Amino acid sequence: MKKIFTFISLLVGLQSLSFACSCIDTGSFCESVSFLKKIEDLEFNVVHAIVAEKDETGVKITVLQTYFGNATAGSKFTIRNGGGWDCTISTDAFDIGKTYIFALEFPASQAQQLSNCGTFYLRVENEKVMGNIAPGVNEVSLDEFVNLPNCGDLQGFGTPTFKLNSTLTNNQELWAFPDFWIEPADVEIRLFDINGRLMQSSKHKNFVAFEPIEINTNGWPAGVYCCQFLYLGIKQTIRFVKVE
Repeated sequence: MKKIFTFISLLVGLQSLSFACSCIDTGSFCESVSFLKKIEDLEFNVVHAIVAEKDETGVKITVLQTYFGNATAGSKFTIRNGGGWDCTISTDAFDIGKTYIFALEFPASQAQQLSNCGTFYLRVENEKVMGNIAPGVNEVSLDEFVNLPNCGDLQGFGTPTFKLNSTLTNNQELWAFPDFWIEPADVEIRLFDINGRLMQSSKHKNFVAFEPIEINTNGWPAGVYCCQFLYLGIKQTIRFVKVE
């Protein structure tokens, strides 16, 4: 059993309140996460995610990176607009295309609300995390966030990166694949020569991690090329060399 007591609202959706808000404030984001960790059998995620859709009912977000929990990159969550009632947060402040760090429980199939009895989201702007992060901490770089001592052990799956089966090749085909499991999502691949001239571009709908993408370089002269991947708003470039 989840040890959730009456009038304590954590990630609202664990408990529905039909009366005025009354709860115990769990404090900063790191304090709130620490509080959640102490709850027996509670499974939750701390993720860096981008807002993909928004309407009056709430927002849909796509995970870019997981700091804690089992949410894979590309997985989706739905956050309902609580409008500030019953200890819940209004999603009006979340903008499409912007990224945030969230503490979330359920997947998209079980839409949830965020509690205002503590801090369960932080803004990410210009590679910096901002908000009530921890006592006395209101801003850190995105790279430093995962190692923030006040948040304890936040180690998740990280941001997926793509690999090529070889960066030095005399073959006509290369194979591209991610370094760990990702949820099916659209991937665009662009290939450039060393002078930045676009050689090839392809889009792959609902790319699945265990189905590598073939990149054909038939007829290309020997030289240095760049393979650019665009996935979940992340841009990654890998250089490879084709030899005779």
